[in-house]
Amino acid sequence: MKTIRLMVIFCFVLGLASVFSVPSAVAQDTQTTASEVVDRETLKAFALSARDYISSVTDINQLAALTDILREEGGDWNSGNMYLNILLPEGILWFHGNDPELDGTDVRDLEDDNGVKVVQAMLAAAESMGDGGFFEYAWDDPSDPNDENPKVSYAVKYTSPLAQEYFVLVADFYQDISDVENIIDEFPDPPAVTAADVVDRETLKAFVQGAIAWTVEGFAEFGLDFAKLNNELRREAGPWRQGSTYLYVMTADGYVLFHGSRPDQQGKIQIDRQDRNGFKFLRALIDAALAGGDYVEYYWDDPSVEGDEDLGSAKVGYAESFMIADDAPIYAGQTVVIGSGFYTGDQIVPSATLPFSVPDRGGISLTSHGTSPALRDRPRSVLDMGRWRPMPG
Repeated sequence: MKTIRLMVIFCFVLGLASVFSVPSAVAQDTQTTASEVVDRETLKAFALSARDYISSVTDINQLAALTDILREEGGDWNSGNMYLNILLPEGILWFHGNDPELDGTDVRDLEDDNGVKVVQAMLAAAESMGDGGFFEYAWDDPSDPNDENPKVSYAVKYTSPLAQEYFVLVADFYQDISDVENIIDEFPDPPAVTAADVVDRETLKAFVQGAIAWTVEGFAEFGLDFAKLNNELRREAGPWRQGSTYLYVMTADGYVLFHGSRPDQQGKIQIDRQDRNGFKFLRALIDAALAGGDYVEYYWDDPSVEGDEDLGSAKVGYAESFMIADDAPIYAGQTVVIGSGFYTGDQIVPSATLPFSVPDRGGISLTSHGTSPALRDRPRSVLDMGRWRPMPG
């Protein structure tokens, strides 16, 4: 049964989960943690501590890293059934602190056992005072024979420095949402090249460039927010996801803002992820994107291939960077990297026989990095037709 525990929903947006390194500005002392909530007073204090904690975040990498911090079991913000979640002001669950599969659920019309629209009650409570307020609702938890009603929650508004609208923080809410259906919004027309059409380098590049154009149009012409865009970009068998072809969005420092098939990867710092030859392919993809867009070849586990878990299958990635519009609802003016990839179906070559050679086409080749630490680890550069060229600036 699909359930939701909105133990705390704060009013800021995360993008799109263990962090290998966290920006120092996020590492702050908390006043009241999740494990300390025992009554109304500590529940309110927990919510307000979360609000104050988030208010220190002014950098896109810090914001991305928070995804992991907030979902860390046993951490300050997640203890048992007490954890943090995010609602957009119209009632969309943007971020769920315990289950990333619930991110983006439309709960605006959710009712309790008495027919009360509880999410609307949350939003009203958040507006009631400067520091928000409590509200009550009724729902019988079938898994808990000692379940009591009414239940008490706490809601408070919050404005993020990285967003242009407010969000709402709600503490101690638990209700089944297995029957909730997301509202289908109007989207821009799909691109000429969809995920199902990606079969080679040319179609891969067209797919990524189409995604950038589609996202820009979604913001400018349709007024879509990131939750709705993320749901559409991740929709199984939709224009943006087909089998092992999907999109991802990262910061220039390697924090995952959006992952088209695994939302649990969002918030992770992945820049040093390596393929089976020790090639840091995500670092290369980011470098290629910031240099204007390019291809990167590497080996990775293909879910459709039996027995390649250790050696991996040959894959080609393509990435570009773009700046988010100044009037976007979140990440305004920030530069992000968007990319995708496809498996070539080429025969796996054992690592010992990999040649040290450069392909006769542009891009970064896994064969050029397989045996050379000097090339493999050289930072902030792109291999183009066999020559290293430094990144601009």
